[in-house]
Amino acid sequence: MTARLTWGTVATCGCMALVALAACSTILGVEKGEPYEDAGFFEDVTLPQDATNGSDGPVDAGCDAGKSDPNLCNGRCGKFLDSCGNEVDCGTKCAGNGICNEAKRLCECTAPNWCTGRCGKSIDYCGVEQTCTCPTGTVCNISGFCGNCVPNPLACNGKNCGYADNGCAKQSCGTCGANQFCRLAKTGDTAGNCCTPSTREQLCAGKCDGLVVDACNSRIYDCSNVNQCPANETCKDDKCCLNEGQPCDLAAGAKACCNGHCAAPMDAGDGEVTPQVCVP
Repeated sequence: MTARLTWGTVATCGCMALVALAACSTILGVEKGEPYEDAGFFEDVTLPQDATNGSDGPVDAGCDAGKSDPNLCNGRCGKFLDSCGNEVDCGTKCAGNGICNEAKRLCECTAPNWCTGRCGKSIDYCGVEQTCTCPTGTVCNISGFCGNCVPNPLACNGKNCGYADNGCAKQSCGTCGANQFCRLAKTGDTAGNCCTPSTREQLCAGKCDGLVVDACNSRIYDCSNVNQCPANETCKDDKCCLNEGQPCDLAAGAKACCNGHCAAPMDAGDGEVTPQVCVP
């Protein structure tokens, strides 16, 4: 076994440099070829485990076997080992409105009754934003709390169907009869007036092309699928018009020529009168 020299031994040998080599050998612990174990020998030190001693719980600075820090259960729940290896049982109940997160073994804050009497957005005592609404019959005032409400008696304002906001709740304005629709007003409410939809033939009357919208139920029709122009006529600007050479009428409101104009009748002098036709 190899001996290790301490700083004390080395210093002693240095101070006695003038002493005979044999005497110094004795001090060094060398005799008969076998070294002595040094009295000042430092053993190798093995460092302790991490601060929690392998535990899964909080650190207990004053480690006392069999006794844990009484404050370890503040804000905690469930069972865990402290840093001394003592088992701590904090139970499953938390103070106040807290609930036990068993996975984390921590008591977490909850505010289940925060919205009672409150309205709008606010931050509860757990630091969480909540959006609260008032019950029917109350109104949200500017301070964020629900109060008494007086409904507006003119909320429907002549509307006979749908719902209107009367300041306290949604108020029914009536219902429509069979085959009727509630034509909505352009407001945030759904209230409107009852109406009967038109047929596509009614909406496309006089139109051979283009889209039309029923103002009652907002249904859209393509008039090119409803009305088609007769032979020798063309659809132009959503209306049927007469092709060139087709008989026409100069009377007001008569069907127009697609191109050119309707020529007036002419007498060539031989007793024959040229008919009214569409000419370029």
